Amino acid sequence: ATAFVDVDGDGDADAIGPNELVKSLAIDSGSLHQFQDGQPGTHGIAPTLGAVGPFRVGFPLEARVTGAMGGALGLLVLGDTPATLNILGGTQYMNTIWSTLFTCGGTPGAVGEGSWTWNVGALPPTLAGVSFYLQAGVADPQGPGGWARTNPIKVTIGL
Repeated sequence: ATAFVDVDGDGDADAIGPNELVKSLAIDSGSLHQFQDGQPGTHGIAPTLGAVGPFRVGFPLEARVTGAMGGALGLLVLGDTPATLNILGGTQYMNTIWSTLFTCGGTPGAVGEGSWTWNVGALPPTLAGVSFYLQAGVADPQGPGGWARTNPIKVTIGL
C-alpha cells in the first residue's frame, strides 16, 4: 500500500511504499527520487536524506540529513553512477566522485536528534539535464561498521 507523508521535512507529501519513496516533478522542473531505506544505527533508527528544490538551473538546492545521532560526524557522498558497494560493513548505492565531511546539530549522543543541511546555492546552467546520486553516513556506534546510513537519492536538474 502507498501512503503520503512528509518524511524528508521539505513541507510536501511524499509517496512511500514498500522499500521506495518517490517525489517527482515535471521534467522541466527536474526531479528527486528517494530509494530504499537507510541502514539503522542505535535503537534501529536510520537517518533520512531528502532535498529541497525546485531542482532547476538558477534556483538553490538543499540536501538535508535528519534523524541522525546528535553531534555526530557525517560524510555526504555524491556519485554519477548507481552501484552497490560494501563500504565499512554497510551499503553505498553509488560510485564516489565527490564527498564532504559534516557535523550534525542536535544534542551530542541523542538518538534521532541530529540534522545537517547542505546549501548548494543557485544551480548553474551547465548542470541542466545532469543527474547525480547522494547518500550520507553518520557515525553511530551501533550501525554497520560504526556508521548509520541514509537512504540514497537521485536528483535530476531541469531547465
